[in-house]
Amino acid sequence: MISLWHIGTFLTSPQFSVLLTVVDAAVVDAIAHPGSTKPVVERLLAGDISEDDDSPGQCVSLRVYDDGNIALTRHGVEGVSEDGAVSLAVTVKGSDITIEERIVPGRLRPMEATRADFLIDFLPYGRYHILYNSQPTGQFVAFPFTHRPSMRVTKPLSH
Repeated sequence: MISLWHIGTFLTSPQFSVLLTVVDAAVVDAIAHPGSTKPVVERLLAGDISEDDDSPGQCVSLRVYDDGNIALTRHGVEGVSEDGAVSLAVTVKGSDITIEERIVPGRLRPMEATRADFLIDFLPYGRYHILYNSQPTGQFVAFPFTHRPSMRVTKPLSH
């Protein structure tokens, strides 16, 4: 039969402390890394380049249509000609969205004020944290975004 003395000796032993530490670490790991993580979605979007007559400057605009599609417009793109290209590498990981801007200048004379339009048609409704990074210009913007019909947001890029 196990006496109270044996139980008390075990509870104050180094082995019991190590066992508690291992169990605590397992619980913290289970809380910090839940088993049901969403897959990472990566897409490359090609932009439609056009001249921007009334450019609001270096900024990013998002507009959600009633069907859930998102129109993303990058205003103030510099150094791109008609035969150039602007594309976005979009990575969605849970509620975090990272957008990397890529610019191919082209061989013709660059347009004065340029905008690039993109359509994001793969994002479910929800709340997101967006990081838009333009490596060619060294500018970025980070902001929260709620994806719901009729939502509009414009954010300036900064260094």
